[in-house]
Amino acid sequence: MTSARGALCVVSLTCLALPAWSMDDSATDYWVRLMPDVWFAQLRGSIAYQGSNGVPPSSLTMNDLDLGQRKAAPNIEAGVNFPFLFTIDAGYSSFSNSGSANVDQSFVFGNTIYQANTTVDTKVALRDAWGEIGIRPIDRSVFGFGVGIAVHAVHGSVEITDAQAGTDESFSKTVPLPALSVRAHLTPIRGLTFEARVHIFDAGYDGQHAKYTDAEAQVSYRPRVLPFIGILGGYHYTLYDLHVKDTNDNEEASIDVTLAGPYVGLIAQF
Repeated sequence: MTSARGALCVVSLTCLALPAWSMDDSATDYWVRLMPDVWFAQLRGSIAYQGSNGVPPSSLTMNDLDLGQRKAAPNIEAGVNFPFLFTIDAGYSSFSNSGSANVDQSFVFGNTIYQANTTVDTKVALRDAWGEIGIRPIDRSVFGFGVGIAVHAVHGSVEITDAQAGTDESFSKTVPLPALSVRAHLTPIRGLTFEARVHIFDAGYDGQHAKYTDAEAQVSYRPRVLPFIGILGGYHYTLYDLHVKDTNDNEEASIDVTLAGPYVGLIAQF
C-alpha cells in the first residue's frame, strides 16, 4: 500500500512538473526572426553647421525649417538566437522629410547667409544601420535578459535652398557609433511577448562629442493557430547629440535632435 501511494505521488509530481517545463524553454533553443515595421517618427531639436569660411553658424530648429511633421519611415530588424546564450541582431531605419518655410530673420548655414523674409526649402535624411552581438545569461520562455555590444553607422544629411535666389548649402556625414546593448523580454502567456532594447553611447575626444541613445519597447502577439507569424507594435526613441569637426576644412557641425514615435509591423519567428 505504501509503495502504491509512493508511485502515485511520483506520477502526480511528474504530471505537475511537465506543464511548467514545457512553458520554460532552456537557453539552448535556436530561432530566427524577422520584424519589418513602419515607424511614425517625428524629428525635433536643432542643427548648426559652420562652413570653411569660419563664420559662426546659426542654430536652426526643426520647426524653423518646417520639419516637425510626423513621417512614416521603414524599419526592419532581424535576429538569431544561438544555443548556449549567444545572439546576433541587426537593423536598419530610414527617415526623410522636407519642408518649406518663410524665415523672418537672416541665418548662416555653412558658407551661405540666408536673408530674412525669404523662403527656404529644406531636405533632411537620417539613416541608421546597426549590428549587435550579445549574450543572454537569463533566457527562458517566460523571462529573459541580455547584454551585448552594438555598432551603428549613422548617416545624416541636410540641404537648405534659397527658393528665390536658387543658392543652396548642404551637409552630409556618416558617423560610426559603438554602443552598449541591454535587452529584456517577458512572456506572461504563450504568444504574447513584451520586449525592450536600448543602445547607449557617450564619449568625447579632441573637441568632438557623441551622445547616442536608441531605445525600443514593443509588444508582439503570435496566435496558437499560426505561431510563426504575428503582429507587433511599440515605441521607438532615438537621441543624436553630436558635435563633429573637420580640422582640415575648418568645418564644424552640431546636431542635437530626437527622432521618436510609435510603430506597427509584423513578426516572423522560426
